[in-house]
Amino acid sequence: VITAFNMVDAVDGLQGCLSIISFLSLAMLIGINEQFKLTSICICFIAALIPFFLCNLSIIPGNRYKVFI
Repeated sequence: VITAFNMVDAVDGLQGCLSIISFLSLAMLIGINEQFKLTSICICFIAALIPFFLCNLSIIPGNRYKVFI
C-alpha cells in the first residue's frame, strides 16, 4: 500500500483524493462496529488532508506551490 501511494504522489491531487477516500471508507467501516474513537481519528485525518488536497489542485488563489506527502 505504501509503494502505491508513493507512485501516485507526483500526480496533482491524486494522492490526496485517494487518502481521503481510504480514510472515509475506514471511518465508515469502523463506525459500523461502533468504535467511535477510531472513527474520530479517521475524520481528523480527513480534515487534515482537505487543505492539502485543495493546495495541490491550485484551487486556492495565488498558490503556485505544490506539496508532496
